[in-house]
Amino acid sequence: KTAYEIKECDWSSDVCSSDLALAQVGVAAVPGLVACLVERDAEVRRCAADSLDRLGALARDAVRTLSASLRDEDVVVRRSAASALGRIGASASESMPALVMALSDPDMDVRRNSAVALGRLGTIASDAIPALERAVRDRVEKVRSAAASSIDRIKTSARKAA
Repeated sequence: KTAYEIKECDWSSDVCSSDLALAQVGVAAVPGLVACLVERDAEVRRCAADSLDRLGALARDAVRTLSASLRDEDVVVRRSAASALGRIGASASESMPALVMALSDPDMDVRRNSAVALGRLGTIASDAIPALERAVRDRVEKVRSAAASSIDRIKTSARKAA
């Protein structure tokens, strides 16, 4: 698929699942994927969020829209948005407030992915430690574990930076 076809939100099932097509387009796909994140069709938003997640750090220009997608009505979009922000890493620092809010999401995978993403922000996420400490008491073990690991990661980052 070309960047134009992605920009036009032409989501056939093979585009949504094809790492090869995404790799061929790469960072050029980001503006179109961002546009797709605000489409009315939930499946289009899901595919766009998943594709941005797979692009990882190349998707850094999508941070603002991915942050907003943490409030999407569709749980799959929220899960992928949180995961994508984590894969973007420190370049997603402006997403920290939205990720902290997502630690309270009703869906455990959104909470877990948000905790992981905060840890990947590194030292920048030091202000999120109190929220992560609350998440360590989550009712779901995977969320607790992700929050504890992220606290450790942030503190380790801070020690290395000092």
